[in-house]
Amino acid sequence: MMAGLVVMMAAPATAQPTTTIDPVARTAAEAAITMRLADLNARVTLVNQTPSIGASDRSALLSELNSTISGLQALNTTITNETSVTAFRTEAGDILSTYRVYALVLPQVHLVRASDEMTAVVIPAFQQLETDLQSRITAEQQQGKNVAVTTAAMTDLANQITAMQTDTSGVSATLLGFTPAQWNADHTIVSGPRHMLGSAFSAAGQALKDVRAVRAVLS
Repeated sequence: MMAGLVVMMAAPATAQPTTTIDPVARTAAEAAITMRLADLNARVTLVNQTPSIGASDRSALLSELNSTISGLQALNTTITNETSVTAFRTEAGDILSTYRVYALVLPQVHLVRASDEMTAVVIPAFQQLETDLQSRITAEQQQGKNVAVTTAAMTDLANQITAMQTDTSGVSATLLGFTPAQWNADHTIVSGPRHMLGSAFSAAGQALKDVRAVRAVLS
């Protein structure tokens, strides 16, 4: 799909200058935009249908998505009507460099969604589990049962909850602050937030093991 576009953008400097835009390249550019618009619109739906995304994050994501959609729609019109080969090459390059749909915008959506799910759903669920388990442990202690074996798991559960909170703190704001220009200058900018979220979900996995260990003792 992008072959004609890439060829048009990367024409050898020694080639004879052309005065007519290659129709294959124009079609490839238009198709590249169409594909991106479809994926962006799908993410608009996803953001609107995900209740765990916070109101401010939802607003920021929708603003970014809709701005990118509008920009690409305008660019598509320009490319369709373009007559200058030189201008077309610049505009075809803008599909990638100005918008960075796949490198940045879509990852922002999915990572912010994951971060908000962690803070709005996962962490509160584990906090409630911690409270409920501690109540059961206290009740059994009052009945004279020895539940000392649960101490290590409960301590680790608390530590994992803290780790989740630490790892997700500020992640959404950081992600939402990134721009295509920043990604162009540093292709690794999303790596840090992605790593922090990976650590948070790893902590959630360990916390679940702790919950199961305590429940096994109390059952």
